[in-house]
Amino acid sequence: MKRLLFLLTVCAAMFASCSSDDEGGSGSGLITPIEQGNDLYGVITDDKGNRMEGVVVSDGFSVAVTDQNGCYQLKRSSDAVYVFYSTPADCRIETEGGSPRFYTALQPKVERYDFRLTKLSAPETRFKLFCLADPQSKNATYNARFINETMPIVKAEVESSDVPCYGVTLGDIVYTEGSTNTMSNMVPMRNAMRTTFSGGMPIFQTMGNHDNNFAPVSADDKSSTFNLAFQRQFEYVFGPINYSWNRGDAHIISMRDIQYTAGTASNKYDRAFTDEQWEWLKADLSHVDKDKMIIFCVHIPLVNSNTPHVQDVLNLLKEYKEVHIMAGHTHYARNYIYSDKMYEHIHGAVCGAFWYSNVCGDGTPNGFAVYEIDGTTIDNWRFRGVNDQMNDPSFQLRMYRGNAPTGGDYERFQFGYDSNVVLANVFNADKDWKVQLYENGVLSGDMTPVAYKKEENPSAASSQDWWAIGYNVGVVGRGHSGGTRSNYTTGCYHMYKYTLKDPSSTVKVVATDPFGRSYECDKFYSNSDYTSATPPTH
Repeated sequence: MKRLLFLLTVCAAMFASCSSDDEGGSGSGLITPIEQGNDLYGVITDDKGNRMEGVVVSDGFSVAVTDQNGCYQLKRSSDAVYVFYSTPADCRIETEGGSPRFYTALQPKVERYDFRLTKLSAPETRFKLFCLADPQSKNATYNARFINETMPIVKAEVESSDVPCYGVTLGDIVYTEGSTNTMSNMVPMRNAMRTTFSGGMPIFQTMGNHDNNFAPVSADDKSSTFNLAFQRQFEYVFGPINYSWNRGDAHIISMRDIQYTAGTASNKYDRAFTDEQWEWLKADLSHVDKDKMIIFCVHIPLVNSNTPHVQDVLNLLKEYKEVHIMAGHTHYARNYIYSDKMYEHIHGAVCGAFWYSNVCGDGTPNGFAVYEIDGTTIDNWRFRGVNDQMNDPSFQLRMYRGNAPTGGDYERFQFGYDSNVVLANVFNADKDWKVQLYENGVLSGDMTPVAYKKEENPSAASSQDWWAIGYNVGVVGRGHSGGTRSNYTTGCYHMYKYTLKDPSSTVKVVATDPFGRSYECDKFYSNSDYTSATPPTH
């Protein structure tokens, strides 16, 4: 008998359990032993108390899935801050304080964490995803611009939608850089994106290279690497860094794709994933059927990268039915097609040229993108500007004379083409857009894309939007009175040109997107037309 009691005592020490007597239990009487060494576990139930099988749970390093008893278990990483679940497609996105809340903070010596989810009547196979890149706010003035310019347009879009809407930022929510420490701005920016301002839409967050703890940082007892130390403040305010969620037939992932290379300066980094992140992603995707669509949200674009694990990630993603990579960072728009089932959308910035104007360096207006998801495909998307004269959904291009003068008191420019050449900047164009030019109301021909080339000064080979550069550099003085000049002489991936048959004709450009919508422009812009580029006052 003593031996039996001893064995029972040993077993009790070796196993905990997720039982019907535990808080959150369904009363089923089922028991799941907790394996020795696992010190993070819990039960997931629905809003009726039923235990939920197949829910993916993680601490950001390891991944587990709930069993038939609704129980998950894993070994907790010493670097973990949260435990969180990947919201199933048939459950509501839970919110707290107007922000998505799918996680809970880990506490010392506490091993059990339960979650209760709310079931939907049916998965949302049709929904919209709003992608907001680079709000990049560093003070209350820029917060006000974000709240007063961007969020009302977001809210109007959401409130006019006939399907559910969800949002995700693509990094650089704030602007810590050099000696500028904007960590204290994270909470105000989180609050600016609450459902109160978004029309009820929950907005998820992705970390950017400027969303970091103020340097220098170093490994310590809470962070085993300085890369983790850099992300802690963002993590504490916005939640997990690498996580996923599901809507309909889409699996949506956000990941930090920044690997800092020195703990002494936050501007020293590579576009990369760490070994731990790569292992986490593989584990997360191991629970996703290959016939699903993946929407992969990062800050720095993945195109043309050979840094650690980026190619591994791309190779893994292309195993799925359809893949859309959502990125920011560049402050210009670019659409890159890897294959007929993998596409990278690089978004112009919400803040444009760092809030000094209403346009990015490539001429794309400050704004965001809206994607309409149907099952396993994105069957519609469009760009939306946010400022006066550019916030109508029909505003999708701008037109210039080939030799149009631009600029202002700081510096003057001129497009590097002849006067009989027409240029059209079609902000969201890719190879499937058709851009046509009309002379005197009659179709004259198709405009041709200008091959990407960036120059410091205008040339006939340049693809840049010298009207936007003329404002940001020539009128505002960026690169003269402050800022790095190359950040404002941005290249452009969506410029088109056409040589007029009759240089004296009236001209109209019609751009048609892949979904059959046509947009027109019959106005030539020059340095006398900078009212739309000039920031408002609040």
